[in-house]
Amino acid sequence: MAERNELLECSVPLDAEDASSRRFALRRTTQRLEFYDVKHTGIVESEHEFHGHPATWVPTQILRILRDRGDLSAAEYKKCAQGFGCPP
Repeated sequence: MAERNELLECSVPLDAEDASSRRFALRRTTQRLEFYDVKHTGIVESEHEFHGHPATWVPTQILRILRDRGDLSAAEYKKCAQGFGCPP
């Protein structure tokens, strides 16, 4: 639960102005980077509820934000952007 909550807290929204915006999270393991697509599913007891699953693509704008805040190195960003980043 703690890791799930931390991933949500560190996730990057597509639209920072929208509390229910689709979000993307990055999890770094010893073997690889794991990206998660986090979608808003509703409001439960006045709290936004999200559900995430492994991402099959990540918008390039999100990868740029992750790079700029230090979550991805320049080399990781380049590899990810070429591998599965999509323009917004």
